Amino acid sequence: MPKEITDIGRWLVVGLDPSLSRTGYALMWVWDTCLDATTEWLAVGSLKPDDASEPVWVRSKAIALALRAQIVRAVEECDLTRTGLIISLEAPTPRNDFLSSINRILHLVLLQDAEILRFNRIYIQQTNASTLRSLMGLKATGAKNKVENVTKAYSFLDKGEFPNLDTDACDAVLMAMMGRYSAAILLGDDLIVPPQFLTKLCDGRQEPVGKGLHKRTRTVGILHRPEYWVRYQRQPCRVLLRDARVKKARLDRFEVSI
Repeated sequence: MPKEITDIGRWLVVGLDPSLSRTGYALMWVWDTCLDATTEWLAVGSLKPDDASEPVWVRSKAIALALRAQIVRAVEECDLTRTGLIISLEAPTPRNDFLSSINRILHLVLLQDAEILRFNRIYIQQTNASTLRSLMGLKATGAKNKVENVTKAYSFLDKGEFPNLDTDACDAVLMAMMGRYSAAILLGDDLIVPPQFLTKLCDGRQEPVGKGLHKRTRTVGILHRPEYWVRYQRQPCRVLLRDARVKKARLDRFEVSI
């Protein structure tokens, strides 16, 4: 494991269930040993746009800004030199434009904030809905699905402290648990991670996928998959600029920080 990761003594895990109608969120501190005594739920709830008639980008940005405020409030006046951030959220369903839109804007708003960039390391973790259900042992369908999800979330959460858990916040709690197990692995506390989660996160085996020209292999474990686990770092990006006023065809290079 890279020394920069072993130097991190705690992680802030942000679990998200993104949705334009109502986005669930759950914030948790995870310390050196991931036992119950060294994890702390900071905030659990949901964010709902007041005006559902607003354009998709407006509602998405409003949710992202409100979420950013929750994260900044959790870490204000904290020394983040040995603190990492894991944002754990559901991978957008293919061809679902609404989920893809809010996912992109969440990334843009959260990862451009100076307070959030104070974290020593930032990782984005995504989990498919079907993978989450399988790992959590969720089997109900239809209307019973949300009831089962709430019950499962309360197996990790104190109902006395969080009595008003809605059907979006409960999914955020489950996503936060995915982040918690990843944080435990990064802190060297993998023995407390349930076997099915440890395997799904860390399995280094190669599996065949696709057919014909698209046939290839991929690593099984989520933490080995760049589409599901990626470190965010500020980096320069060049944009080529062509000015229509200039007769000579030339491209100017404009550098931005992403």
